Amino acid sequence: WLEVLPETFRPQPTFAAQLGKLCSEVVPSAVAYVRKRLREDVVTQDNNLVQSLFRLLDCCFDRFRPTELKSAASLKDDVANFTPSVVPTFFWCLIWSVGASCTNDSRRQFSDYVWAALDAKYREHVQ
Repeated sequence: WLEVLPETFRPQPTFAAQLGKLCSEVVPSAVAYVRKRLREDVVTQDNNLVQSLFRLLDCCFDRFRPTELKSAASLKDDVANFTPSVVPTFFWCLIWSVGASCTNDSRRQFSDYVWAALDAKYREHVQ
């Protein structure tokens, strides 16, 4: 998935590195928490939860994909302005993908889990 990020992210190597680190550090434990501690309205599979996360992230990044109307060069400033939003966008997508199939009570628990799981380096980006 990291290999098919918009080409406009390539000049910003920290994007892929940040997203890769978040995916390896946060996603497995979040999916395990859903499986072990929470109830779901709809039964899901682990790979589908992760795929939902990636699809939601893709939707958020779609505006940075060059088209015939917008060149990659014209998106450079937009990408630079988006840089501080990468971490909050990731956690928003995590909550609305991995935690979305849970019951109402479980959604509150998942939200509390995500806030508790945020360490200091990510918390400052999300608040």
